[in-house]
Amino acid sequence: MFDSISSVIAGLTVAPGCTAVADALVGLERLRAKIVAALVEIDRTAGWAAEGDTSLTAWLTRHGRSTLDAAHLARAAVGLRHAPVTAAAYACGDLTGAQVDAVFANVRAAHRQLFAGHETELVPDLVGLSAKETAHAMQAWRRYADAVLDEREPRPSELSLSALPDGRRMLRGDLSPRAGRLLETALRLAQRRDLPDEPARTATMRRADSLEDICSFFL
Repeated sequence: MFDSISSVIAGLTVAPGCTAVADALVGLERLRAKIVAALVEIDRTAGWAAEGDTSLTAWLTRHGRSTLDAAHLARAAVGLRHAPVTAAAYACGDLTGAQVDAVFANVRAAHRQLFAGHETELVPDLVGLSAKETAHAMQAWRRYADAVLDEREPRPSELSLSALPDGRRMLRGDLSPRAGRLLETALRLAQRRDLPDEPARTATMRRADSLEDICSFFL
């Protein structure tokens, strides 16, 4: 199937005009939606594990996606598994990929059950919005969802560590206020100044080095 798709694309030409390119972008959007739908099934069956990968993100990275694009695709695939109304709207073109990404940037694992109950009413309101407008709408929904969850019970901390094909690791987390304060304090206290003979580091680089030092000290 991949070869036939490649053959079809190889036979296409896109005229260097605004109308033709705009039409091609719509086609690209629909192709990406179909790819994400296939990724939903790959993630559901953990098909990436059969090829020796540790996660869908790692599999996508090994198949040529950038780390950021792989993370976005994997997040959409995982999210759509639990959101049939959003999946249907994406599949038929009512929502764009950028809108879907804005949705699942604001629907964490702890939100999924609540979002599933709101999908039918919420998703039609997103149709026709820009990606930026969708992000604003979903940020408002997330604030509401966080308030609801806080009333029910404290949200547990979550931390994931995914191995990438080049040996690096992708770290993502959602920490409780206490855990977040502990981490911030530990990273701040563990930071050291740049030595005169060292290249200057960014703030994010210094935090990464601090985390490595903390782990080394514990071990």
